[in-house]
Amino acid sequence: MASRKHIERIEAALAAGDIQAALDQCQSRLRNRPDDSAILVLQGRAFLAAGEFQATVDSLTKLTERSKAPADAFLMHAYALIQMQKPEDAFERVKSGLKAHPAHAELLQYAGLLADQLKQPVESEAYFRKLTDIEPNRGDAQLGLGNALQQQGRDDEALDAYRAAVAADPGNPSPLVNVANLLGKKGDQSGAQAAYRDILRSFPERGDVRANLGASLVLSGDYTKALAAFDGYLQAFPDDFDVSLSRAKAYLKAGNAAESARALTEMAVRFPGNPKVCPELVNACLYMGETAIAKSHLDSYLKRFPKSADVYSSVSILHAALHPGDSAKGAAMLDAGIQPYDFTLPPGYADIPAFLEAVCEAVYAHPSLMDAPPDHATRSGFHTGDLAKPPVAPPIADLIRTIKGHVRDYAARAASRANPFMDGLDLEAAGFNLWAVVMREGGHQEAHIHPTARISGVVYGKVPSTIQDGPDRAGWIEFGRPHADFHQPDLLPTKLIKPVLGRIVLFPSYMYHETLPLGGTEHRISLAFDVVG
Repeated sequence: MASRKHIERIEAALAAGDIQAALDQCQSRLRNRPDDSAILVLQGRAFLAAGEFQATVDSLTKLTERSKAPADAFLMHAYALIQMQKPEDAFERVKSGLKAHPAHAELLQYAGLLADQLKQPVESEAYFRKLTDIEPNRGDAQLGLGNALQQQGRDDEALDAYRAAVAADPGNPSPLVNVANLLGKKGDQSGAQAAYRDILRSFPERGDVRANLGASLVLSGDYTKALAAFDGYLQAFPDDFDVSLSRAKAYLKAGNAAESARALTEMAVRFPGNPKVCPELVNACLYMGETAIAKSHLDSYLKRFPKSADVYSSVSILHAALHPGDSAKGAAMLDAGIQPYDFTLPPGYADIPAFLEAVCEAVYAHPSLMDAPPDHATRSGFHTGDLAKPPVAPPIADLIRTIKGHVRDYAARAASRANPFMDGLDLEAAGFNLWAVVMREGGHQEAHIHPTARISGVVYGKVPSTIQDGPDRAGWIEFGRPHADFHQPDLLPTKLIKPVLGRIVLFPSYMYHETLPLGGTEHRISLAFDVVG
């Protein structure tokens, strides 16, 4: 074991910034005592200070495999792995450290943060709860606990944790922002706005808070103040596309279509590579009755972005505006694009219900399942991450293979209809994403498209008994109707499809779709997917 004198000499070199001297002394000592834990820790510190992350890992691996290694060794090892973009390995190393040091505050903090990063909110909650038990007035621990609770849809508990974080660390704006954001998510826009203004009084440099204030004011219908908030933010961050778009849309909500169109025309010049401008610009022109100008803009975007779902989403809307009495073509466009299939049973399962029960069990067990983020279309429901990313549960793998078989058939039919949006789609090279939506009572999805994909679809894994053929069509999926913000959305033809256990429905990714509010307390589970290429 190294003497105090040796340790102090190395620590002095590190303190002076003489990394090479520290390393030389460490290596000299380790030649005779290769397992000296104190020197190995100091060597790890030196490599870490030099930004030599792989060398840090190499220096500390054997040490952190010991049950009695110092906590610092585990922390440095994990930090180096994080810098190497290996969060899973870092998490495992931290968990090993906690076996040796179960009450170590920094290891618990690391574990909670890494679990959060890896979309494991239940584990994250457990680590942060233990940390708050040890240090109840630690603001960062309360903040982490709040994040873990919010991801699980436990908003009231999350709000309590965020407020505890504010009390523990009033100089940190992060928990204040989280309180405001969560109030807005819960529908308390006046409370959210008051909180945002409080933050801006103390932290006027927080442009993100000003932008969030604008978004909240839009939701409460105070468009004049929303525009002022957006303008204030854009003075400091003029190149923020998303806020610029929110500002343009706020003008339209305020009834000023001309100013909205002007702002969007300017955005089309400033952001020529972003097709998201197109549907909003077409919409603003239609509100002004300028159908010819709307068509000109759409034609221009179609030439530049022939495979953009954002651009194609305006085709049916413009058709309805140009031909208000011709609903037959619009209906035909819907019918041609939407294809329901009876699901093909994979081998090894007794029947469709047994297979889908196994799929749903895998969904509920998936560590990424959490409350749907407020910027998603889902309301009152849970989302998973990408279920197609390894490790993939066996029922999910079987589901993916079956879906891809139906996709091949759908793509062949689309090719036979010479759909320009589908032209050139190489299914072998295309990406594939799959995620689950677990809908709670009253849950629904707002009208949306899948802007990064070419083909989208949904498989119904669990269908509540409340989904019936009645007049309200509760829980059904509806195609064709855009957001109410769009020009005369009720004039567009729509198509309703009843969810059926095992039914798969495929459609072009540019097609607007929504689900009607779900009745009853039973969950509805759908498996949604995108083909990206």
